Amino acid sequence: MAEDGVRTAAAAYIDGDFRRVHADLIHEHRRQEQRELAYHRGQLEGFARNRETAELRYVQRLRSIEEKRQHAVSTAGWATSAV
Repeated sequence: MAEDGVRTAAAAYIDGDFRRVHADLIHEHRRQEQRELAYHRGQLEGFARNRETAELRYVQRLRSIEEKRQHAVSTAGWATSAV
């Protein structure tokens, strides 16, 4: 009888230990997923920032070209009217 009690206690201990280890593994897996998601989210945010910056540079370049064109037209118009 005492042997059955020891077996029951050992089985309960092993079962509890198994559950604890299993819970720890699940918890660590979730933490790993969260780290990966944060990493990928950071990458995507960086890509978005780079794209916005590139778009702003493109718009600025277009404005600069347009300003140069306007300046050239106004300067050419002034030169021909002075003749």
